Amino acid sequence: MFEDKFFVGQFMSVYDDTEADGQFHVCRYLCEDDDFILFQTISTRGYDDGFYLIPVESVNRVDVDDAYTKRIVRLFALQQQPVRAFDCSGEPLLVQFLNHAMQKYITSVFLEDGENVTGRILSIHEDDDFLCMEKLSEDGHPDGTAYIRMDCIEKIICDSGVERMIEMLMDEVSAK
Repeated sequence: MFEDKFFVGQFMSVYDDTEADGQFHVCRYLCEDDDFILFQTISTRGYDDGFYLIPVESVNRVDVDDAYTKRIVRLFALQQQPVRAFDCSGEPLLVQFLNHAMQKYITSVFLEDGENVTGRILSIHEDDDFLCMEKLSEDGHPDGTAYIRMDCIEKIICDSGVERMIEMLMDEVSAK
């Protein structure tokens, strides 16, 4: 969809069909492969809001250099937020990103049927096309295990404010 050399690091507003009508994310483009695009998401207040991985075909529109995006980028710079990087080489981006998330982050996996699972990725079974996650409740409590077919994944949000909050609550539960 994008020419990597031109768009890498570019801030943009991304409209996709995984969101409600008219909603979009201000993001920094990181990389893509034939199936997925990976972004660093920026909140409306200019804070780093984690990673956003979506199918290439779900992107409906991208705005670059518009007034709103420029405002968010200014806030991002003023707050000296971390600029994320991701090496998109080698294996498929979905598998590479899941492996990255498994090592570091609470992750929310959104499925085609509208359901989602939030928790820690325990394992990825490429040969069988599924991943295993320890589910976490909104309060950070373990809530069972989910086995998810990778071909049913609509999008992945990782290390956003929601996942960070669950991780803080989980750490508090573990400390008791």
